[in-house]
Amino acid sequence: RDVYGVHTAHSVTVEPGTLLDRITRDRDFDISSHHHQAVERLGEGLIASATAPDGVVEAIETTDGAFCVGVQWHPEERLEPEGLALIRAFVGASWRYARATVPSTPASAGSRS
Repeated sequence: RDVYGVHTAHSVTVEPGTLLDRITRDRDFDISSHHHQAVERLGEGLIASATAPDGVVEAIETTDGAFCVGVQWHPEERLEPEGLALIRAFVGASWRYARATVPSTPASAGSRS
């Protein structure tokens, strides 16, 4: 029986060809979960990229090719290997976004003589 405030473990199945599939490289794995709410209806431009055995949507992502993944679990609680892969993918996407959108500053900016 699930206890409020305590993480539980259960499996998820990842949809083939999704960003989450490319990140985790695994179609079925266990997650650490703690939630009392779930996605009932997907918004426009979103797909379910992972589900629990009971059919609950456990991950969503966009269909436009952007890096946008939402998960209903705690990847930091089960790092190896899928949780760590997800966190690394997020950090990598953040760096790429920052490089593409934040103007670079000269090397001497902010330095004091």
